[in-house]
Amino acid sequence: MGEITEERGAAKSGGIAGKLIGGAFWLSAARMVVNGLSAGSMIVLAWFLMPADFGLVAIASTIAIISVAVLDLSLNQMLIRHEGPTEEHYDTAWTLNVLRGLILAIGLAAIAHPAAVFYGDLRLVDLVWALAAGQLVQSASNPRRSILPRNLVFWHEVTLSLAEKFVNVIAAVGFAIVYQSYWAIAVGTIAGNVTFFLLSYIVYPKIPRPRFVHAREFFSFGVWTTGIRITEVLSFRFEFLLIGRVLSPAMVGFYSMGANLAAMPSRELSLPLMKAVFPGLSRIKKNPERLTRGYETTQSGVMLIALPLGFGAGLLAQPVIPLLLGERWLPIIPILQILGPAIALNSLATMVQPLGMSLNRNKRLFVRNLQMLVVRVAVIGTGLWLGGLYGVVWGRALCGVIGTFANMLLVREFIGLTIRRQFMTNLRPIVGVVIMSGAVLGVQAVFPGDQSLLSQLGLISVTIGCGALVYPLIVFGLWRLAGKPDTAERTLLGFGKKLLRRKA
Repeated sequence: MGEITEERGAAKSGGIAGKLIGGAFWLSAARMVVNGLSAGSMIVLAWFLMPADFGLVAIASTIAIISVAVLDLSLNQMLIRHEGPTEEHYDTAWTLNVLRGLILAIGLAAIAHPAAVFYGDLRLVDLVWALAAGQLVQSASNPRRSILPRNLVFWHEVTLSLAEKFVNVIAAVGFAIVYQSYWAIAVGTIAGNVTFFLLSYIVYPKIPRPRFVHAREFFSFGVWTTGIRITEVLSFRFEFLLIGRVLSPAMVGFYSMGANLAAMPSRELSLPLMKAVFPGLSRIKKNPERLTRGYETTQSGVMLIALPLGFGAGLLAQPVIPLLLGERWLPIIPILQILGPAIALNSLATMVQPLGMSLNRNKRLFVRNLQMLVVRVAVIGTGLWLGGLYGVVWGRALCGVIGTFANMLLVREFIGLTIRRQFMTNLRPIVGVVIMSGAVLGVQAVFPGDQSLLSQLGLISVTIGCGALVYPLIVFGLWRLAGKPDTAERTLLGFGKKLLRRKA
């Protein structure tokens, strides 16, 4: 059959770079709203639930997430990367996804009881079964939603992510207020799964047919991407299971809350950008010069924004956590102070994954992930043995530094960008955040305050104001001194001016 007719709205004007930046902006804006909803939800839940409740759900979620990764075929990525997907491709992707969801649900139902016995908490059985049901529903979502990202049109991603999170938050918070039970988090997750499923057919209302015509083609693409996903999930989730077994669910709760808040600024920026960048880089992969330029611009743009947000999370932890979450959550302050900056620094090479996938270097990405999994298990396991919970935190921070350097080596291998050039491209944000951090710490040290509400609000306001003033002054001042080169700073200013003109 012929190729499916795809929307060309985004292709009528502007180049690939402009479409990438526009798509990335709207996806990032949506994720900022999602970020705010997530933070608000966690604040409310933290007042109604105990750290052990968060830990219990984190263990169940980790079991489910690892199981999902084992069966992940990256079908949506294959459809985006494919040069001419047909009706049969979309129907085959849907059929494989539904079968995957069924196998996943059966597998999770089988391991739920042994896992509960292993952790000594039978409440895990029902939690794992419920999360499995949510994954089964989402697996049947419409694969044709990939048609729009293929043409760098991202409005549907904005709609899906906002609606899914909004329903998630309403369901979780409402359940927590009424029942004050750990089930609130699971109920929110399942409600979000159902919302995603329903909206995928509203966005592109065509019912798929069961087919296996291109199954072999999907499997050949999915072998290495499945390996990438499994090693990636294990690398970033195994410590939850380890802490739950060696320490306690409460310690898992502290780690889960602290790590999520620390990662939120950088993660909520990088994830939508990766979605936007992958189809764009796939379209220019045969032009090395444009590919290199597109990667550099996007990566430096991520660093420009993610770095101050991550460091800011660490700098604000001390005054914000007691005020927003209460005294019971004080142990997460050091987690935020350590992991916020560490995760932000990972932004030096976060775009290596969509770059490698666009070049079909999935095997190389898998090997990288496997190597880092070995490193993380050794380093974080040693940290847990030597220092307990905070040993895990310091181990994760060290692994982040090692992983960033490994990613920069991969970028050099893929497109020839030297380590020095990658570092120098991001030098202005690094200098800016160092000076910003020094200024903020200085202001906090001399701020005349006590533990009263008014004093803490004043400290938070001064901290945010100082950082918001110092960082852009340093970064854009250095950019002007450098002769206003055609870098992420120019792109960001140009996009801002375009938005202002539209509003005017």
